[in-house]
Amino acid sequence: MHREKLKQDDTNIVPTGCNCQQTSVDDINLVVDEVVSFTGREPEKVIHILQEVQKKLNYLPSEALKHICEVTDITPGQISGVSTFYSQFRHIPAGKYTIKICTGTACHVKGAGFISDAFKRVLKIDDSRNTSPDNMFSIEEVACLGCCTLAPVVQIDGKTYGHVKPTQINEIVNDFLKNGINKVDLPEGDGSADIDAEVRIGLGSCCVAGGSREILSEIIAVKRKFDLNISMKPVGCVGVCNQTPLLEIVTKNNVSSRYTNVRKHQVEEILLKHIKPRALNKRLKHNIFDFVDTFLSDDKLSSQINLSDIHREKYLNNFLDYQIHIATTDSGILTPDSYDEYCLLGGFSALKKMP
Repeated sequence: MHREKLKQDDTNIVPTGCNCQQTSVDDINLVVDEVVSFTGREPEKVIHILQEVQKKLNYLPSEALKHICEVTDITPGQISGVSTFYSQFRHIPAGKYTIKICTGTACHVKGAGFISDAFKRVLKIDDSRNTSPDNMFSIEEVACLGCCTLAPVVQIDGKTYGHVKPTQINEIVNDFLKNGINKVDLPEGDGSADIDAEVRIGLGSCCVAGGSREILSEIIAVKRKFDLNISMKPVGCVGVCNQTPLLEIVTKNNVSSRYTNVRKHQVEEILLKHIKPRALNKRLKHNIFDFVDTFLSDDKLSSQINLSDIHREKYLNNFLDYQIHIATTDSGILTPDSYDEYCLLGGFSALKKMP
């Protein structure tokens, strides 16, 4: 029954212009069969099936959609409706990495259209396709990336770039290929709860666009270099997008110190101001270099690192202290994807009161 209907409607399953990469029809059918074997054949599984097929093939070729109809209870009408309605599904081959260009109001006003044109020009993407000739990058215009204060904004596979200019495209592409592909993994702790300090760094969209991921990498490097007894905690929105990266150090005595607009070369000095190296030789070596550097560097004398907490955080406190957090309760403290921590901070308390 399905096969007969498929022959009548198969031209409407996907938009015209969809072409297949170098994967053969037999290989595509095998992928579909494998997916269906563990997802099920029911019509309500259509989204799950499409997601899994796209995950394996990188997009949804028309051959795959036809075969789904042949081996499941899903009709061509369902396939066409679902696969074209949701923006997550692609009907043409996509590049290895996706460049998302924000076209929301703030980014549009700041010239998102020029940014899109510049990427297409640099990557040699024309109107006939949405992917670079080497199949490395695809361009996708999205409604909002959630960091309007950094408009215009571009995101490449999770790495965000803010205040983008058309002249920076080559620089952004090269930076991503050099630094953005490998994710930063936090080192495992030593199992000791008695740490000298907890180091918090925001990894929200605006924070990442400001360079916080690079700051996190440097924190890890300094921790290993000086054998610091610290724990690292990625947190969500810190509430001051224009002051990122924001680095906070909370000592075991619960004394908090925050530093705004932190740069990579400042990380070592900031950490060692609050945390002493465990190894005696490393501690002495740092003290000697720090003493000498104070006399040789004018930047060191004028740096925010040498200001008292009161003076350094004056404007930050004036901005944050009078805010009432509702949707962003515990921002800058809570690790967004930690269920246990959310519960410890009172999460689901309203749900528990339900009869």
